[in-house]
Amino acid sequence: MRYVHKLLEHNYGVYVPVNDTLTDADLDVPVNMEYLLTVVDIANEFITGVRTAYSSTVYATDDAADTVATIQAYDTLLKEVEAVDYEYPFEMTVSGGSLSFTISAQGDFVIDWGDGTQETITKPDTQNVSYSHSFTGYETYTVRLGGLATEYNDDITTAAISFYGDSSISTIQGNLSKIFPTLENGKNPRFYQTFANTAITGAIPANLFIDLVGAPVENMFYRTFYGSNGFRGAIPESLFGTMTGEPAPAMFYETFRGMTQLTGSLPQKLFSSITGAPAENMFYATFYGCSKLRGTLPTGAFAGISGAPAPGMFDQTFANCSKLSGMEDDLFGDLSGEPQSNMFYRTFYGDRKLYGQSTRINGRALYEIWPDATSAQVGGMFGNCNKLSDYRSIPSVWR
Repeated sequence: MRYVHKLLEHNYGVYVPVNDTLTDADLDVPVNMEYLLTVVDIANEFITGVRTAYSSTVYATDDAADTVATIQAYDTLLKEVEAVDYEYPFEMTVSGGSLSFTISAQGDFVIDWGDGTQETITKPDTQNVSYSHSFTGYETYTVRLGGLATEYNDDITTAAISFYGDSSISTIQGNLSKIFPTLENGKNPRFYQTFANTAITGAIPANLFIDLVGAPVENMFYRTFYGSNGFRGAIPESLFGTMTGEPAPAMFYETFRGMTQLTGSLPQKLFSSITGAPAENMFYATFYGCSKLRGTLPTGAFAGISGAPAPGMFDQTFANCSKLSGMEDDLFGDLSGEPQSNMFYRTFYGDRKLYGQSTRINGRALYEIWPDATSAQVGGMFGNCNKLSDYRSIPSVWR
């Protein structure tokens, strides 16, 4: 049953929550068939505007337990989610003046500038090109982007698309990975600083990169949202799609660094489909300074990472996340082997509200697995985390 919910969200951008108030613990289909049909009915209405015709009821079921998560969801949550526009999967609200961004991908693209003008772009190569538009007034415009990329630039510091530093974009919504998808040969785009240092406000769209699959590439989400403090709310669990394959160097380098308005807890499955040996700087300062990120860091958040450590792999990943409250065991997957430079340097430095014991790997504390680690390798990993129950047992080099 949960699969149907995920399918509706993934394919159409329609989110209807699973009704966990129903009595069957497994939420199996036979017990909830009418509820399942109701979810599909509401999704159909949302997408097509046409209700399913039933002789006695509006939807397949009007039971109170069902409508808690269906009718109410339609009235409140669904109005906040736009169905995917397959011609223009991504859009922005822009407050007057001008808008400028770059595209490096090869392909055919179309821009609706929101003021009655459109622009069709045919890019025969992956050269990085800037596109800009001046608006006649300072009202709010909805700029929509469509098209399909067919090849990506191989330069590790060039984004498929970038709005870096733009101050005119107010909000964004939609699915960029419909326009810049994983190619048939498995090649993925880079969103290198795509929204870094922008003035965008509001939630990060849940479907922004949801269609990405395959293995990450180097610098794939390097500073994607870095310094864009207007983004707020929880990080969507499905944000990065279902990428599977070996970690890549700096793939999540400072992705969310300094985003002080992000709230909620770290989604357990945000990175869990990425599997393989650590890569250098793969999670360098990913959440550094996300001071409103809260809750317990869950078991398996990095479950697919296994093998020998890499330099800088978790360097400052959660440093100065001052509202995190704990960490579960086996947070970091199955790591073993010779320690490397900066592998856990200041990972949790300054996280003064962490309580409970420090995370384990297969039942052993990290400082027990690497008893001879140096300051250059693990210095300050638990710095100032003095509420941890085993803090006094942690060797000084780790704190």
